[in-house]
Amino acid sequence: MRSSTTRLSLVLLLALLPACAHSVGRDPRRGPTDLALAHVTVVDVESGRLLPDHTVLVRGGRIAQVSPSHLARIPAGAQVIAARGKYLIPGLWDAHSHITVAGESAFPVYVANGVTSVRDLGGRLSELLDWRRQVDAGVLTGPDLYVAGPNLEGSWWLDAVIKFAAADSLLSSFPFLEISPRYRIASPSEARLAVDSLRRLGVDMIKSRNLRGDEFRALASEARRLGIPLVGHAPRDIPLTEAADSGMRSIEHMETVMLRLGNASPEERRAVFAHLARAGTAITTTLVTDVAYRQTPDSVAYAVIADTLNRIDHRRRFLSSGLLAYWKFGLDTKIIEGPHDWAESHRRQLADLRLAREAGVPILVGSDLGVSLVYPGSSVHEELQLLVEQGGLDPLEALRGATVYPARTLGLSDSVGMIASGREADFVLLDANPLDNIRNTQRISGVVLDGRYFDRRGLDRLITEAERIANP
Repeated sequence: MRSSTTRLSLVLLLALLPACAHSVGRDPRRGPTDLALAHVTVVDVESGRLLPDHTVLVRGGRIAQVSPSHLARIPAGAQVIAARGKYLIPGLWDAHSHITVAGESAFPVYVANGVTSVRDLGGRLSELLDWRRQVDAGVLTGPDLYVAGPNLEGSWWLDAVIKFAAADSLLSSFPFLEISPRYRIASPSEARLAVDSLRRLGVDMIKSRNLRGDEFRALASEARRLGIPLVGHAPRDIPLTEAADSGMRSIEHMETVMLRLGNASPEERRAVFAHLARAGTAITTTLVTDVAYRQTPDSVAYAVIADTLNRIDHRRRFLSSGLLAYWKFGLDTKIIEGPHDWAESHRRQLADLRLAREAGVPILVGSDLGVSLVYPGSSVHEELQLLVEQGGLDPLEALRGATVYPARTLGLSDSVGMIASGREADFVLLDANPLDNIRNTQRISGVVLDGRYFDRRGLDRLITEAERIANP
């Protein structure tokens, strides 16, 4: 460890070291030897075409063949799912989650909602890697995890927050830095060290927040050198165009993009978004977070937290006590905020989203699980709905943002995100066409997770299991 590393950085890193003993290789979870979804309409999310009356053959957790049904040769002994009249889409992604805040009960709920992959962008790394090992071994039913570990946070911001929290009885009484860990960055050399250290610990990407320009440049340079994806909030001290050119794969939250662009004119904003599109930099909008946390009265969220009978929102029954406590903490801290026109902020975010979409920027679907009134799984469908009904995307564009685009940001297009030979067998079987109405993604008949088929009854059992985990 270099002598320039601060004591706080060292403490945060040492807290992650138990994860080094865990293997992070993905051992495929095996379903039946062969599985066939027969006479289904496949939704080709990349081309936008519907492939009617196709049969998808799965072998050993991967897609062996996608072909017209009259050409399919289903092996003897295969499990056959009669899927005539139904629609098959790739397994969905939550491209922005904090699953350690939610706890283990979130895993089966994700699957029950057709979410088979999750990008966790800030959590306890040792816990995430342990869960991933359990999922890969089939001990825990849940989505594939792609993790960033702790957020890389500028010392100027983090030190101020710690000092402020220590002086406030409300903030000091809640261990928010233990629940949402940060790696303190105070110099460019520490930024480079952080990337190297986290890569050795097994992260899939690096997540940055609140870094100064020289720190971000050092971070991006090291991430490029090591070939590890970089994602994060819109940098404060450098242009978005430079961040995109530095290799930033996705910018998190439409709000951070909108704030970074400030009072730029529509023409200037269009030029920036066109640059992001050319660089292949995506935006994870998390509109559902803004609606849940900023556009919904706090009284609604407080009422859900207090509703131990789960009458206001039935989804509360599978939420952990830790997540509910984190919800309350986030709501309580609003008292320290100054006045702000959040409705106007939302309007500006939507305006920028439309400009970004027109420029061809890939839009990712993420929920920001951890924020009050954001639920595992179902809020992914809410985000899809918001992108179409408020953001102006068509259903196909929104669906790409929950399938092929997140896979692309991590360089995984050859293995996940599409229904094609050789890809992992993660699908959602729907009762209606999602390209006609994005709300049809919620009409789930079954889910295939790494080759294992869950029918409607099996998915309902996963919800029951989540409720048991959340209420031991």
